[in-house]
Amino acid sequence: MKLESIKSFTLTMLVGISLLLTFGLWSFQPNDDVLPDQDLQNVNIGGKTFTNQDLIRPSTILFHTNNEHYSFANNDSGQRLYEEMQSWRLNDFQLAQEKEQSIGNRRVEVIFPEALPMEIVRSLFRINNSDSVDLPNLSFKKIGFTLNQVNASITMHFMSESGRTLATAIVNNASKYNLLLSYMEEKNGLNELITFEIGNNPIYIPLDSVTLYKRRYTVTHIAPTKGLVDALFSETTLVEKSGSSFTDGISELKLSNSGRTAQFINSAYSDAGFDRIPALDLLQYSRLKINDHKGWTDNFRLVKINSQINMIRYRMYYEGYPAFSDTNLSTIEQQFRNNGNLYIYNRPLISLNRVLPEKEEITLKSGVELISYLEREFSNVYDLAAIQDIKIGYEYEYNDDSSYSVTLTPAWFVKLDDEWQLIDFEPKKGGAVDAMEPN
Repeated sequence: MKLESIKSFTLTMLVGISLLLTFGLWSFQPNDDVLPDQDLQNVNIGGKTFTNQDLIRPSTILFHTNNEHYSFANNDSGQRLYEEMQSWRLNDFQLAQEKEQSIGNRRVEVIFPEALPMEIVRSLFRINNSDSVDLPNLSFKKIGFTLNQVNASITMHFMSESGRTLATAIVNNASKYNLLLSYMEEKNGLNELITFEIGNNPIYIPLDSVTLYKRRYTVTHIAPTKGLVDALFSETTLVEKSGSSFTDGISELKLSNSGRTAQFINSAYSDAGFDRIPALDLLQYSRLKINDHKGWTDNFRLVKINSQINMIRYRMYYEGYPAFSDTNLSTIEQQFRNNGNLYIYNRPLISLNRVLPEKEEITLKSGVELISYLEREFSNVYDLAAIQDIKIGYEYEYNDDSSYSVTLTPAWFVKLDDEWQLIDFEPKKGGAVDAMEPN
């Protein structure tokens, strides 16, 4: 009897444990809070992830010597020099005195398309004892390099938009000193520049004509349902498609330009009241948000930060030159609200794929011819004093045919009222330039 009692008790315990386990399985609810992050690890629209060093690149590198001015004949060569500079060790980093204004006639200038917060220097360059260096709450747009012949060192000057030196650092390396000196003395791979004098900031333009190739590329089309919807909507089961839009009732992803561009708007953050986000934080929010879905589908670089409206913009570059499109095919733009919440996101849904064999040499007008045209013709329509910048770039056009391709055509561009415009030397009736894109 004793044995039978033990068996009955054991059987009763096992049944009870089984019932408890069954009830636990039925009542278990997974923690939905972690699912979005797990899902985002697999979201990929076909691009790459970028670092600050990938996104923040100079638009121009200038060499000034004996009142002459030069830049690289090949823009990619300039980018390679900049990458070399990023490996240099910066010593004795310190704030400049208010009275320090000029950095000399013989110098190298690295100019960025947008003013950058000084704190970003930590992620762009190698500062000795970086943790002990206090960086000012200021912004720089240029870095000047002066050569110190006595000890074969280089002084780096981080400069504001007005040209005032904000901070300095020393590069104690004779080989780096000789590298910059050789460019200034031998001028190998450099083009001479002339200045277009308007306002306080001269614009440097190649003296001679520049020849580049007009190229065609097939493109990859990005399907929004293969990543963007998952990346941008917090609960994809609520998203419905209506025509060219996806919406969950609060946020909307709208396709335009025959599905080649997209705009995402989260109306939950449309309230006019919001805090301004510091530039460094804005860049961090933006970069990580796009990294989450591998959204860098071409070679994009930072060109604009506006903390007034928490906006950030990137532009596609091709062979070191900016690309401009009148249908927003070459820019990515975002706006954020408090705590890094994404409010607006505009981007292209195509990317360069394979270069086609045909190509055409295009010889652009020389700097002398360009300035002559601006003074003779352009000034009849526009105030020359309003010109902010002039650059060589590529006109980025989608070919509306069966080729599913784009054409990249080298051309001159001018910046007026923060808008980049194509300079048309044989304008149609009604104007001298065609509007392209904001900076």
